Amino acid sequence: MSVTTVNINVPVNHRPWMTISKHDITLPEDIEVGHQIVNIKAKDKDKNQILTYHLKEQLTVPFQINPETGWLVVKAPLDREMREFYTLHVIVKDNGEPILTGNAVVKIRIEDINDHFPRFHGGNVFQGFVHENEKNDRSPQRVNLERNITVTDDDATPANRRVKLYLHGLGSQLFKLNSKTGQLTTSKIANIDREIHDFFHFKVMAVDSGIPSKTSTGTILISVVDVNDNHPKFLSTSFEFDVAEDIKPGGVIGRALAVDKDATQPNNLLLYLLENEMSGKFRLDINTGTIHVSEGFFSQPLKPVYKFNVTARDLGFPAGLTTTEVTLKMPNTEFTLQDIKKPKQRVMVLPEEIPIGSIIGRLEPELEHPVQDIRVDPAQKQTVPFDVKPNGAIITTDRIDRETGKPYYNFKILTLYNCTPPINTVRDVTAIVNDVNDNAPVFPLEQYTSTISKDFPKDTVIATPIAFDEVDERPSSYSYSITGPQPEYLTINKTTGIVRTTGLVKNITTPQIVSYTVTARDNQNPTLHARTKLNLHIMSHNITKDNC
Repeated sequence: MSVTTVNINVPVNHRPWMTISKHDITLPEDIEVGHQIVNIKAKDKDKNQILTYHLKEQLTVPFQINPETGWLVVKAPLDREMREFYTLHVIVKDNGEPILTGNAVVKIRIEDINDHFPRFHGGNVFQGFVHENEKNDRSPQRVNLERNITVTDDDATPANRRVKLYLHGLGSQLFKLNSKTGQLTTSKIANIDREIHDFFHFKVMAVDSGIPSKTSTGTILISVVDVNDNHPKFLSTSFEFDVAEDIKPGGVIGRALAVDKDATQPNNLLLYLLENEMSGKFRLDINTGTIHVSEGFFSQPLKPVYKFNVTARDLGFPAGLTTTEVTLKMPNTEFTLQDIKKPKQRVMVLPEEIPIGSIIGRLEPELEHPVQDIRVDPAQKQTVPFDVKPNGAIITTDRIDRETGKPYYNFKILTLYNCTPPINTVRDVTAIVNDVNDNAPVFPLEQYTSTISKDFPKDTVIATPIAFDEVDERPSSYSYSITGPQPEYLTINKTTGIVRTTGLVKNITTPQIVSYTVTARDNQNPTLHARTKLNLHIMSHNITKDNC
């Protein structure tokens, strides 16, 4: 018996394998589309095998692979701000029976490039005002901007997105800018003078930390508000006049003139007040400082020399006062003297918004006779908010608002005395209205809009809702508060109104839009307040990162 051995060769398909199974690659985000990243290579023991390459994430990533050559290339523009890491799975297939595959993993990190310019929030023009510095200021003035100067750089990494702010241009050296808060102040105490500069126009430069750096430019426009920091000053420390021999009732003796260097009204408007003149022989024009003789000048007795004071008072707040001494020398002449006394001028000071019917002063009788009638000059009755009672009390008859009315009123009081023959007298009254804090603050915008995400660092400035009061002449300060849902994400500076993020923004998980209310309340009068809305777009993330 014989045995025959038959050998049958059955072909076996071997699995292809990658020459390198793992790749770690870093690409700059500005790399060109079509750039060849790496050539993925595979081998197969079987001869004449045709290998093809496939990318598992082909439809969801900005990369593609050449199925024949294995070259991995950039398919679409990369953006580091949208995504930093990609994990790609490359599959190689043979054409055997059955089809077998091999695998490789490619990890790609996108490198941040400084491709974004700094961006000013709300536009690149910043307008506001600053009160000129008073000499007794203890700290630099804060510039009241419609919004603080805040900047965002959309680059992904701190190395490129850190921004510093610089001021540039004529007059910018008088100011200082805090790059963290965007708050603008004067650089020194009492270095802004409205009488020298009434307006500033300069640039703010936002420079990022990238290499090379990128710069954006904004414009700052600041109006300087005049403060009553200059008191009136007489042209002479004292005045001396000789009364003319032929002077008549109402005649001019001289003028005690003062000037005020403040730039704007009412700070440089002056009223002249006659003081310590008890004879009734002289009167003073309240608007010009001109000294006249009155009818009482010709009454008994007459001295050779008269001395009294003239005070110049401006209409700013607080009022500036300066006093000078006036000496009048009488001529060696016999005047025709009379027994008539000329009433003195009266000045009364009252706060605005005083209740109607309030007494602002009282006129005492000039003569010993009974008063038959006393009234405001009928020609002025309809133009002044005052009246006089039978007992001489001056009262208010209407609302008095310094901002919409006048800073002072001049009117005459007519008095009829019950005697034979009846005597009529006229007295000039000036009522000076002082400013009070009676106007609520306002926000420049009805609502503010901002965006935050969990990637925002703690203390990031997101809004600067600052309130103003441009009506009252005296400066006001405010206390700020913020209310709304999820208050743990935000904090507000109670003094400046600057809204910042807290450290809890890292806990954000759900994107949403939330509305907050910001309130500014007057520190001197808490009933005066303003409110505005802050609409906040909360994003759950800015950066997507694959977990490998």
